[in-house]
Formats: sequence, C-alpha cells, structure tokens
Amino acid sequence: MPTRRGTTITAKAAPTRAREPESEEDPPQDPREETEEEETESEDGSEEQEVKFALTPGLATDGILDFTKKTDRSHFGYATKALDEEHYNCTPDEFYQFIQSLKDRANEYGWDTETGLLAIPMNSSDPNSPRRNLLGKYGTIDLARVQEYAKTFIGKRLRKAQDDRMLFHCLMNTLSKDGKRKITIWRNEYVINGGYSGICLLKVIIREGHLDTNATTSMIRTKLSNLDTYIHTVGNDITKFNGYVRMLQDTLRARGETTSDLLTNLFKGYAACSDKNFVDYIRRKQERYDEGDELTATMLMNLADTKFKQLKDKEIWEAPSPEEEKLIALEAKVQALKQKFAGKRRQSGNDESPSPAKKQKKGDGKQDDSSGNSKGGRSNKKEKPKWMFERPADDKLREPREWNGKKWYWCSPETGGKCTGQYRIHKPSKCEGKAFKHDPRKKGKHVVIQEALNTVVEPDNGYESPP
Repeated sequence: MPTRRGTTITAKAAPTRAREPESEEDPPQDPREETEEEETESEDGSEEQEVKFALTPGLATDGILDFTKKTDRSHFGYATKALDEEHYNCTPDEFYQFIQSLKDRANEYGWDTETGLLAIPMNSSDPNSPRRNLLGKYGTIDLARVQEYAKTFIGKRLRKAQDDRMLFHCLMNTLSKDGKRKITIWRNEYVINGGYSGICLLKVIIREGHLDTNATTSMIRTKLSNLDTYIHTVGNDITKFNGYVRMLQDTLRARGETTSDLLTNLFKGYAACSDKNFVDYIRRKQERYDEGDELTATMLMNLADTKFKQLKDKEIWEAPSPEEEKLIALEAKVQALKQKFAGKRRQSGNDESPSPAKKQKKGDGKQDDSSGNSKGGRSNKKEKPKWMFERPADDKLREPREWNGKKWYWCSPETGGKCTGQYRIHKPSKCEGKAFKHDPRKKGKHVVIQEALNTVVEPDNGYESPP
C-alpha cells in the first residue's frame, strides 16, 4: 500500500528553447531530454512543470528536514503544537478525546502510514516484520517493544528520528501541569540512546492515563453491562451516552478484543432513560429486531441519537406525562392553600388564648402589656425560651414548666407521647402526634397529595389537651 506522502503531477509552463551546442563535439540536446526530470513538453508546444501534490502541507515534504530553511521550520512548528486548547490531564475521562486528536495530527503529518513512525514492527530486527499502529493497537504493544523500535532510529540522521522528536514536543505541549507531574517521573522510560523518544512517551502516557493493564478488558466489559446505570450520570443525554459507548468500543479494539453483546447492553441502557417517548421508541425497535429486522449496534446508536435530537428540538424531551401534569397541578394547589392559611394566621396574630390573669382589666379599657399583647388588641407572638427544646433532667422529665401563663409538658416517647422531644401544651398521655412531621419522600406522590389536602394547619405551639 503506497504512503500518503506527496506525489508528482505536471502543470503547464512557458515554452523554452533547446540549449545551443557549446562546441562541434557537443550536439544539440533534445528539449524533452533536458526536462526529463523536471519538465515535459505538451502537445501544444508548452512545457509542463512537475508539481508536488499532497493533501496536507505536512505530507508534502519527503526526506530529511532542513531546519535552516523557513519552510521546514514552519513544518516543525505546526507539527509540535498542542493538540487541543484544553490541556490533557492524563485522566481516563479525557483519554478518548486525546487519542482522537492525536490520530488527526498523525494523519496530517504522515506518522500513521504503514511504514510511518507509529507503525511498530513486531520484530525490530526484521524489516519485513508485521507492524501494528500504536494508536489503534496500543493495548497489544508493550513498552519494551516500542523502546526496541525507537533504538533503530534515535540518534541517527533519519527522517523518522525527526518525526519522533516532533511527536515528543507535540505530546509535551499537550500535557497540563498535572499531566506532566504524572509522566515526568517515568522520564528514564522515554529517554532512548540519550535522546527523548516521542513514541515511548506516548506509550507511557497511555499506560498512566488509561489503566493500560491486563484488568482493563474485564473492566470495560463490566462498564458495558452497566450502561443502564451510566445513562443517569450524564443526565440522560443520549449523545454523550453514545460517545461513552464508542470510547469503550475503541478501547476494546485497541486491546485486540471485541464485544458480542453490545446490542443487548444498548437496549438495556436506553430502556433506563427517563424520557417515556424515547423509551417507547426504543422498545418498538427492539420488538422489530426480535421479529427478525436487521439492526446493528451502530445503527441503533444512530437512530437513538437522531430521536433524542428530534425530541430536544420539539422541546418535549423529558416532558411530564398527563398523569404527572395532574399531580403537579395538585401540588401547586396544595402550596397555594398552605400560603392562604399562613396569611390568615399572620393576620389573626398569636393563636394562644390569653390567660384569665392577663385579660383586659375592668375599668381601664386596656390590656396588660405583661402578657405580650399590644394595647390595640392585636397579639404579638413571643419567642419561645431555649429550655423548650432542651431535654430536662431525669428527675424533672415529667414535671410541667410554666411559660406565658400556661403549663408545658416534655412530650417524647419516653414520657408516653408521640412527639420527637419538645415542651408542648398537651400532656404526653393525650398526645395525638399531630406535631410529628413525616418525610414525604418516603411515601408515594398520591399519598403525599392526599395528606396535604387533609392537613389541618395547627398553631406553632401545638394543640392543647382538654381539661
């Protein structure tokens, strides 16, 4: 298979005359012979210049680069730029994007051809040995093999040595500070023949940033079987979900492994999505697949992504069902009722009745200020003392305490009440448990709504036991 390096084509140039003979012994030279290497003559008499054709500037240069020339220095500068604006922290979450970006750079500069820099021979001493691409099969190539390969060109006047050094600077420019701290401690593993090796550095980055161990394959298979859990970690975003699945696929392929139950895992993962319309759509696809329709994992992911984007565009993604809408409306009504009751309580003032000793005195037409009530007949709510919420000593546990002209009792299960532990107006033996607040999250939505509608808003101070 030919490489993607530049090929030569011809283009027309202005016609030139044949060179005149310098002496009688020197016969005239055929113009076609003179331009055999650089120019040829077309049928219309014009000459054609050879033009180097390449898909990218990085593929247009063959042979050793001369860094005294501006064009070759520019080649070095562009090849060694960071792969992305955001630097790579050498973490598993960022690994997939890092590899994809490096594949693009390698393709642009010809590092990924069959005989390019990243084609690692299985036997470095045999030039005809089979090769594996380090970016595509990194899980099947160990560091020792990469180091052995690097020794064949590092320190020598070869273009591959220049490409390797450019790869090294590209990777170092891509790593973040945290990423470099993880990698530079392994410096001795990517220094070969006294010089830095880009391919050895790449293998170290893959190993440290991707858990490149024998346990990786089983970990990936476990992750694929848990897609129904993962989908919630990305907020049911199907595009992100599919990207995660493709990353796991690529990782398996890099280790020479495949998965045969991906379609089953995808159906299970999509079925756990929170959008009912999407789940119904996937269910219909699964039914047709079970009936014999052709469907691959790639086809299913493309269909799922398209459906997800359609629902998003229509602004009906994760829209509530009719039953959920009714429930939401009921909850809104309950909140409105609570606010209405709270407003009435604020208007009525203190819910406690003043004690007989503190009622309005006869003859003066005024109320006793010591009760906490204002002279205009409106009540001001007193702040409860701190001891109301503090458990009394064991010998005082059943003794009432007076505040605001009334007796208060410590109500808790240990005194025979149903409250959680607080001084109340009612006696523990007559506690009805109205002050105990239940956690609505532990009940179904319909139960919460029904309880809310039946709730009687009681005074903050509790209810008073009958005499």
